[in-house]
Amino acid sequence: MVCPSSIYPSAVGASLLVAAALLFGCRGDAETPEAQPSAPAASPTEVSAPLFPAQAPIATIPAEEILRAGQAVPFQICSLTAGWERPDLDEMQPVFTNPRFGDGSKPWPRNYAYYLSDFSYRRFPTANSANAELNAFSGFWSRGDAATTEQRCDYQALSQGAVGDARAFQSLDVIGRDVLAIRRLEDYLAVLVGSGTQPDVYRNVVFPYPPSSGFFDAPVQSVQVVDTHGVKLYEERGNAGAWYEQAQYDGSGQLEFLVVGGSPPVRSTEITIKPGARLLKLFGGQSGGLTLAGTVTVLDEQGAEVTKVSWAPQTELWQPLASLDLLSGTYRLRFEAPGQTHRFLILTRDDLALP
Repeated sequence: MVCPSSIYPSAVGASLLVAAALLFGCRGDAETPEAQPSAPAASPTEVSAPLFPAQAPIATIPAEEILRAGQAVPFQICSLTAGWERPDLDEMQPVFTNPRFGDGSKPWPRNYAYYLSDFSYRRFPTANSANAELNAFSGFWSRGDAATTEQRCDYQALSQGAVGDARAFQSLDVIGRDVLAIRRLEDYLAVLVGSGTQPDVYRNVVFPYPPSSGFFDAPVQSVQVVDTHGVKLYEERGNAGAWYEQAQYDGSGQLEFLVVGGSPPVRSTEITIKPGARLLKLFGGQSGGLTLAGTVTVLDEQGAEVTKVSWAPQTELWQPLASLDLLSGTYRLRFEAPGQTHRFLILTRDDLALP
């Protein structure tokens, strides 16, 4: 298993490297500093692996409870790009106006979430068609004049079983964080990253999955990213295209955006709003057409209705469907959109420039 490399001392200190090695049982391809007798590692509290039912709402499992559960997953940094810069909206215009990704003038809101995201989970890393949106909107192609890339592995070799004993692999693109460990919990992957940020570093992390584990064939495939403080930064869930959720949080655990999609006429999810983010802006639109009439109902933790907003059929892309002004707290959002496939994007940041 590959642990955090010692060539990134600014991201994680030596004591953190030792703690990660002891906690997760990983070992790196570089020397790991030995723990000093004066500062022994604390014994972790044993936590059983949480259940993750097929349509459990997002953000219901505390991040700190998954850090010690499950099985260790060997991984390696396949490529590392330093000096990377996320392209601005002007650079993204050729992508935004590509009819494959939107209506020819603007991208579908769901695709715009790929542009905002610092994490990209790839179930089929070598499938170009399956990753077309991720490849285009991640902005990795815009490396900047000062960027340098260190290639550490070969996808073709990985496909032939060069990683562990697996005959297939998956990958995760990570912007700005050092990857310390990956744990497997049934059909669920937990990724531990450093708390320090490196916004100009782009990592592609690869890892195998044993076909016999049933992970890839499970009804729910999910990945959650947490930092060493136990703050959830990202979560993505779905089951073979029938429904999916994708959410990103800032360093304090505040929701930045949420994507809710799927084919059921009624779909609900759970969100937690912390102080400082109160206004939720809801956008819709999906490949093949605009959003039809629908309703979103906000319920509190006791199930009482807080507010309910209905919208008429969209007449243009990026026309807001609803704005929800919420106090801090935990809520369940219930979407009702009969006769259509859901493609909803919720933004909580008002400083984002929209396409």
